[in-house]
Amino acid sequence: MNQVRCSIFLIFGSLLGACGSEPAEPESAFYCQAHFQARSFKVAAAECLDASRAGDAIAQFLIGNIKVYGLAGDADPEAGMDWLRQSAAQDYTRAQLKLGELLLSGQKAERQPEQAVDYLRKASDKGSASGQYLLGNYYYLGLGAEQDAALGLEWYLQAASRGHQLAINNSAWIMATSTDESLRDGERARDMIEGLLTDRFRPAIFLDTLAAAHAEKGEFEQAIRLQQEAIQALDDPAKAGQGGYLERLSRYREGQPWREAGPAPEITGSEPAGPSSQNDPET
Repeated sequence: MNQVRCSIFLIFGSLLGACGSEPAEPESAFYCQAHFQARSFKVAAAECLDASRAGDAIAQFLIGNIKVYGLAGDADPEAGMDWLRQSAAQDYTRAQLKLGELLLSGQKAERQPEQAVDYLRKASDKGSASGQYLLGNYYYLGLGAEQDAALGLEWYLQAASRGHQLAINNSAWIMATSTDESLRDGERARDMIEGLLTDRFRPAIFLDTLAAAHAEKGEFEQAIRLQQEAIQALDDPAKAGQGGYLERLSRYREGQPWREAGPAPEITGSEPAGPSSQNDPET
């Protein structure tokens, strides 16, 4: 298990937004969104289907999620993907992002990395931090193309500039641990990850990265202390061994920084995403 966090799912429960095409049936489109947000998925399915047939992009996105994940009964991923594609064709960013996610993970549809990248680029070009983060995963983890740490870092940094926390973490991790000296910058890595931590918010994954950054700078006392804190912050003590936390602690005690050419892919499950404004910085 490696440090880079490469979950490629989107979080359910985004705020409702008024974006996409103008709905031909405003009442159905409104109730579609309202019932979806209230998790009344069977009612939402009927309303969203009416609005989708009338060409509403948000409704198409929502009925796509309902079908893909079986939120109103039996799942129908093929029909759900069709609705998502119709929404994406209207340039709805959330649909483009969802299609990129699903086609990259291959967990709800046949894995098609090239199509996934096409959708993710469209979302990223409009400022989607999640799209940029997923493109970082695609290149850094080699999820369909030859692994390219430099290009992965480039995409992570774009997402990081928009406040995407996992992208900040992954950027800092690469700069602290890469076997490619040209990508390493321990001081920048330290500064980036420190910006995420507070006295009350100190998750293990970020502490682990901060420890690696200090080790890269040769500051092994700080690295040891932070790595021990990271281990204590784990919700499951077994993860200390599985995630390499103990191995890194041992390395720091030997006065050696951690080096990682690149992690093996670790793809988690996908979850449905609710409607959101196209200008939402979290999309």
